[in-house]
Amino acid sequence: AEVRRDTDADGAIDRVENFEHRQRVQVIEDANRDERMDTWTTYRVVGGQEVVARIERDPQGRGKPSVFETYRAAPGTPVLEKREEDVDGDGAIDVTQEFERDGSPVPEPVSPL
Repeated sequence: AEVRRDTDADGAIDRVENFEHRQRVQVIEDANRDERMDTWTTYRVVGGQEVVARIERDPQGRGKPSVFETYRAAPGTPVLEKREEDVDGDGAIDVTQEFERDGSPVPEPVSPL
């Protein structure tokens, strides 16, 4: 099933929610209200709860996501596990950052000069 919403009453659909087996599996949003969808949130069911598994964003307005955030699949507040970014828009990941179990960034190794 799919639910389409105009959350700001401007006449344009800015949120689409997709469901399977009565559980939300994805939300697509026009977060910056420019009438183009730019945020895709994927959910998983863990312990009977819908939890955020992944968020994809299109901050440059290119029409496809370039920022990909993966979250630990656990009930409660989502904790960021990995963030990837396609900086130049070529479809390949240019920057990857890993996060600790508490959501803090994993320190980058430092090479001696």
